[in-house]
Amino acid sequence: GESSEQQGMALEIQHGLFRIKRANLWQSEDKDLSLSYELRPFVPTWAARRNEGMITAIRNYVKFDAKVSDSVTLSFWEIPIAHIYDRAGFELADRSGANPGFENRVYLMAEWQITEKLNFFFPLNLNSTRSREFNGAAAAWSHYVWTQPELMYAVTKNYSVGLSWYNNPSFMKSDLSGFQISDALKNSVSQIVLHATL
Repeated sequence: GESSEQQGMALEIQHGLFRIKRANLWQSEDKDLSLSYELRPFVPTWAARRNEGMITAIRNYVKFDAKVSDSVTLSFWEIPIAHIYDRAGFELADRSGANPGFENRVYLMAEWQITEKLNFFFPLNLNSTRSREFNGAAAAWSHYVWTQPELMYAVTKNYSVGLSWYNNPSFMKSDLSGFQISDALKNSVSQIVLHATL
């Protein structure tokens, strides 16, 4: 006869981090333009990254926001990231590869407060990562172009529910030499989202 194996939700702890924020480092007189900063040091709580040699990653968020109307805000974020690993790469039973050394992310975002409770968020993101030299391969840049729009409804002051979507793989090849939009759309992921502020 056939045997069946029941599995649970396979929950795992991924990235743990600390946040240090400084809102409104600069703000225009009409308060429509603002510049903020956020520092996020990561701790190696995700077993997959820890097994690859991760010690920490330090993200620096420089955020520029422009309120263009009462309901629409445009944002530009520049995010340089230092990746600190105890080895240049990893060879594990199920995977191998070079570890990242440096990463830069550029986020362009639009947020539309459609009604008091309904919000639409649309980002366009570019992640550029430089790997370390490993197993005879030179350090190299790879790029990932992606989006993750969200439509959220505020059920209460502390809870929102909504729909989200993201592309996988990138909209462009990793060397930015061409588009692969069809693959990105075909393999995209849709999600039901719950935001909770405690």
